[in-house]
Amino acid sequence: FEREASLMVEFDHANIVRLLGVCTVGKPMCLLFEYMSKGDLNEYLRLCSPDQCLRRSNAGSTPSLEDSSSVTVLD
Repeated sequence: FEREASLMVEFDHANIVRLLGVCTVGKPMCLLFEYMSKGDLNEYLRLCSPDQCLRRSNAGSTPSLEDSSSVTVLD
C-alpha cells in the first residue's frame, strides 16, 4: 500500500488524477485524490457506456425510452 502510494504521488500528467494524501494510521488505510467532477472512473464508464441508452438531449426535456434503439424527447 505504501509503496503504491509513493509511486502514485510521482505521477504528473493531465489525464491522471493526482494523489493528494495518504492515511496509514488505523484501519482501513486510505488514499486521498483530487476531486473528480464526473465521479470515479467506474462511474464515468458506466454512465458513458453504449448500454446507457437513456440520455438527456435537452436540459428541460423529459426523455422517454420507447425501445432499446430510440429515445423520444417529450416537451
